[in-house]
Amino acid sequence: MKKPVKAYGGNGNSVIYEFPDGTGANKCGGKIVWRSTNPGNITSGTLSRRFGFIGNNGPFIIFPDFATGKQAVFKLLRLPVYSDLTLEKAIIKYAPPSANDTESYIAFVVGRTGYRRTDPMKNLKLGPLVDAIIDKEGYLKKVNHGKIKFISDVTKKKKYIWRTRKD
Repeated sequence: MKKPVKAYGGNGNSVIYEFPDGTGANKCGGKIVWRSTNPGNITSGTLSRRFGFIGNNGPFIIFPDFATGKQAVFKLLRLPVYSDLTLEKAIIKYAPPSANDTESYIAFVVGRTGYRRTDPMKNLKLGPLVDAIIDKEGYLKKVNHGKIKFISDVTKKKKYIWRTRKD
């Protein structure tokens, strides 16, 4: 499958992807985690460019594919702002109470991985943790998926105007 080179959040319930050949795809419906191909629901920020993002959808970044999005979760959790914390404090930072039921998130991850809340992040294998985060965010659940509509030529359609984070 072709890999998109840029993308942006559409009309609130869609994401438009552009491929190198000028064709595109509109992921509409479903949850933002699926529309943005962002399995960890990573938000925009100064570190986004390190993670291979191709656009933004409100506060969330858009990845070209699942593998890039999953790798971004690994990269994020390896940063000292997470790796120097305990599992509990890292999840509080990753899924803050202002936007999540953080206690439920912690309990889910602990139950799924078998890790303890007090375990230092730097001592944990990240594979099970990343898988638990992706599961908690709901990326792989088919119920969270919408529809994909293909666009024959996004470059000639005036309604597809590309935005970047600097807009």
